[in-house]
Parts: sequence; C-alpha cells; structure tokens
Amino acid sequence: MNNNEIQRYVSILLGKENVETISDLQLLFNRYDVHISRRFDAVENGEPMLYRREDLTQWAKEAFERGEKYFYCNPVDEKNPYGPLVLCKPEYKYRLLRALTEEEYNNVFSEYKEK
Repeated sequence: MNNNEIQRYVSILLGKENVETISDLQLLFNRYDVHISRRFDAVENGEPMLYRREDLTQWAKEAFERGEKYFYCNPVDEKNPYGPLVLCKPEYKYRLLRALTEEEYNNVFSEYKEK
C-alpha cells in the first residue's frame, strides 16, 4: 500500500470519507480465523516445525514445502481431542469495522435494490 491508499483507508475507517463503492466497502471488512485453536505452526526459525506427534511433524513439513506458515487439523472424535487428527481447511468469518450510514449503504447497494 502506498501513502495515499493508507490515508484513504484511515479516512474511510474513521468515517471522514464516505463509502462510495464496493471496493471502499471491502476496506472495512476484517477477516478473522474462527478456529485459531486448530491452527498449528508449520515453520520455526526458517525450518519445518518439529512436534512430538509424527502426524503433526509430517503435516508441518508438507505445509512448509508449500510455503505455508500454518496448517489446520481437527480431532477425529471431538470427545477425544488428543486422539487421532485429520487435516482440515481454515474457517474464516468477516466483520465490518464500522457501521455504514444510510447514505453509504445507498451509494453501494443502490444498483442492487429491487425496482
């Protein structure tokens, strides 16, 4: 991001500038990891992470080779969190960092309103 983009982002975030387009609206969304407790590091000091469990070490190595910093896994049986694990995809949710004014809402969604 260059300086102008950062200034625009801050102005929109603080409500000093109105949201005019979908691109502006996208600036206000923050993605967060829903199951951060299921995320494991794949890298430590520039090398694949070593774990006491062979499956975790192997998955860390594979994620490292793909250039990823993390991998995710779930217990096969939720009642046995220390038992067998299975790889899974991360789950994300998005939250809006500030509420839209009615004018901003109309700016962005006017073309989608029913006629």
